[in-house]
Amino acid sequence: MTIQERMYSILESKPGKSQAELAAVLGVGTAQTTSWKKRQADPPAKYIAQIAEYLEVSIPYLLTGVDKNPQPLSRDEKEFLAMFNGLNASQKRLIKAGMRDFLAANSEQETAVG
Repeated sequence: MTIQERMYSILESKPGKSQAELAAVLGVGTAQTTSWKKRQADPPAKYIAQIAEYLEVSIPYLLTGVDKNPQPLSRDEKEFLAMFNGLNASQKRLIKAGMRDFLAANSEQETAVG
């Protein structure tokens, strides 16, 4: 997977993150970030640190897909992961669908308030 493929994959997996907002953070037009995707070209090195920060990943992870020093999980994350891992496949699908619905409803509510 290339840097730009990883970048867009991470971007799509993060609720509340967008290509337009990434472009604004980088100080470039959306045409520039769209160009990277269409041409399958990696972004210039000068943007890597900002992209990693925006996507909330480490620079090594953005560049290679491997994070040699991952952040330790919080107590809540460990507890949630342990509970989730104790579920069967059907239960996991239900939980994931419920979380997606919750996040979508929460996002819509924030948009209506803002």
